[in-house]
Amino acid sequence: GSDANDCANGLGGGDSTIAYSSTTLTATGGGYGGRGQYVRASSGGNGGAGGSSGLPTSSSESVANSGGTRVSYAGAGGGGASSAGGSGSGSGASTNGGVGGSGLTNDISGTDVVYGTGGDGGEYNTISSAGIDGLGNGGGGGSYFSNRNGADGGDGIVIVRYLGGDAASGGTETNGTGTAAGYRSHTFTSAGSLTLNDIAAPLSGDISTSGSLSIDVSD
Repeated sequence: GSDANDCANGLGGGDSTIAYSSTTLTATGGGYGGRGQYVRASSGGNGGAGGSSGLPTSSSESVANSGGTRVSYAGAGGGGASSAGGSGSGSGASTNGGVGGSGLTNDISGTDVVYGTGGDGGEYNTISSAGIDGLGNGGGGGSYFSNRNGADGGDGIVIVRYLGGDAASGGTETNGTGTAAGYRSHTFTSAGSLTLNDIAAPLSGDISTSGSLSIDVSD
């Protein structure tokens, strides 16, 4: 294998944010996968946590953000948005990295999509998988023997939708389909802002009152 120091953590997934008025909403990117050396994977916040590295160790060690337990040559799975990561198993070259924790399913986009899955733990000799951008998944951990670099976490995503026609600007705008039919959606995969259009409420029909009536048509 390569030199023990010739490896690197993956990169954490980028956060996605929107700003509206005085409110900022952030979807945290997935955590990075740990390199194949004596390191822990990072926490992914709202995204999935990265998997830990596959490396020898004389004692069990917990991974941050509800990860599983690492064993010799088998990393733990990173915690997901809805469950903890699995523990590594086996010994020597016959090891299995822990499976990343489960994410959360949401159909705001019109179809069921799983977000925030934890990264899988590294094994004795395996290639780590990067988290998927737009899902906030954690990156897989690096292996002990070769392919030691941890994988990158996936970027986060923010989706805003409302019923009716176009009433705002910002992000990638689409008309909803599937379970989002009739909605207008704004999707953000990086920093952005949402601006609502001015509301115009036309009045029609007869208006009557027993007393005086005044209407303010100014701003």
